[in-house]
Amino acid sequence: MKNSALEELKKIFILCNYPTESLNACLENYEPLVKDIVFLLDISKNMDFWRMKNAIQSMNSIFEMHTEKYDRLSYIVFCEIPTVIFSLLPKYQFEEHIRSHFHQVPLYLLFIFLLILPTLELEGNAICLLQ
Repeated sequence: MKNSALEELKKIFILCNYPTESLNACLENYEPLVKDIVFLLDISKNMDFWRMKNAIQSMNSIFEMHTEKYDRLSYIVFCEIPTVIFSLLPKYQFEEHIRSHFHQVPLYLLFIFLLILPTLELEGNAICLLQ
């Protein structure tokens, strides 16, 4: 349970004149749940630009709205071979670094689609080799 939810519950208990000892103990011993989150982006030729753009927007949304300070994040892209962009970085220490990777992705994909995709049939792993 999040700390803010416990605080709100305590307010309700106080308004209803319920004892708050157990909530106080929970608040005193509160430790946030740390999650390990892996963002995996398929950049294979089966994904068109709009699907990738939607996936990237979803990644940004999850990062901005659903991650907490102490969560650890990893980012992997793949076509035939997975490439780790970064692995399990704590958000509170690397938030701007992580955010910058997520905001650079659309330009990176545009580069791939404009320059690399036409050669994909001839060179097979062209996208993977550039990473």
